[in-house]
Amino acid sequence: MPPIPGEVRVRLVFGEAADLDLYVTDPAQETVYFANSPSRGGGRLSHDVRCGEPPPRVETVVFETARPGRYRVGVDFPPVTCDGAQNPTSFVVVFESYGQSREQRLSIRPGEFLPVVLEVDVR
Repeated sequence: MPPIPGEVRVRLVFGEAADLDLYVTDPAQETVYFANSPSRGGGRLSHDVRCGEPPPRVETVVFETARPGRYRVGVDFPPVTCDGAQNPTSFVVVFESYGQSREQRLSIRPGEFLPVVLEVDVR
């Protein structure tokens, strides 16, 4: 279902070998992630996916009433993987707001933090 007017939705989709974490920074420079949800700006992480949880492995941050401005999306891969391997993991970030959608496909290595994988201006 597409976002309703005023809403921003960001999804991180990844495989079973990883415990990736989604970070979304709003125009007021507050970041929503597993340790800051809900945020003062109204962003909420729906669920922090961890090792052992079945697919689909998706983390979602939603701002029901999004502020206009720039949103930055980051992804973190803690140094310990779910299966013990040290291989890079592929992921997809999908950013949706009313009337626009952007997608970014990348990979990340254990212990790596990508502070900006996608930036989107919302009006």
